[in-house]
Amino acid sequence: MAHQPIRRVVVATDFSEAAARGVAWAAAIARAHAAQLALVHSVEPPLPAAELAAPPPPQVMADLLAAAQQSLEKAAGRLADLTVETHVIEGLAGSAVATFAEETGADLLVTGTRGKTGLSHLLLGSTAERLVQRAHCPVLAVHPGDAAPDHPPQTVLVPTDFSADAEIAFQAADRILHCFDGDATVVLLHVYDLHVEYGAYGTAAAYFEYSDEMATSLSARLEELAASWRRPGLTIQIRLAQGIPSQTIVQEAQAVGADLIAMGTHGRSGFARLLLGSTAERVVQRAPCPVLTVRRG
Repeated sequence: MAHQPIRRVVVATDFSEAAARGVAWAAAIARAHAAQLALVHSVEPPLPAAELAAPPPPQVMADLLAAAQQSLEKAAGRLADLTVETHVIEGLAGSAVATFAEETGADLLVTGTRGKTGLSHLLLGSTAERLVQRAHCPVLAVHPGDAAPDHPPQTVLVPTDFSADAEIAFQAADRILHCFDGDATVVLLHVYDLHVEYGAYGTAAAYFEYSDEMATSLSARLEELAASWRRPGLTIQIRLAQGIPSQTIVQEAQAVGADLIAMGTHGRSGFARLLLGSTAERVVQRAPCPVLTVRRG
């Protein structure tokens, strides 16, 4: 499979600790790919005070934009070994940054997941959540506690429900990995839940027989998929687990020591469903490592 290097990385920043870690990851990827890096900060126009009939004076917004530009240039100055652009844009951060990334041809969009508000949810406002939902290019969400990118990602967890989403998530992750030196391992994970009780099969023995048959069938499907992904320098392992998808994905990432999780944001409905929208968002919130999400369409 031919791999195109990443040419343009856009990273959103609100100058918080989480954003700084996101910038570090974006810079590491840009270095590996000799890519252009764009630092972006979105300034939301201040709402007028309730007692005012008119919006704040134009100078207020001008001062905010000037301060943001100064902070961006300072951040860019710490990345002197890269080709760095700085862009201050106006609007709600999630939608404005997603639009900027699309219009400027970003191959990858990077964001922190907790900003200055201190909430435990996805932040930079709720920028990361909006970007996962709306961006057309892959989004790498980085938590403030994630390891610094001191070495290339070596273990990547890719959850699959056998839909096209896992394939495109793997391709996005493999594109990132390809320009780093060294071998890597992809752990291909399928999470399933039988949604049945012992009584449905009459006896516990019948239930366990059914469970074993399903595990055997699913393992065969995982191995078939893994075989299609293997390439020199990339080892593919398979894992099968029962449980609630979002929780189990996070647990498996911890168990394998994943440096990165790569997953689609929409899967398929039905018995083996896994990646239906909010599952990816919950994983981004709780994962012990950066999460690369890819949205179809």
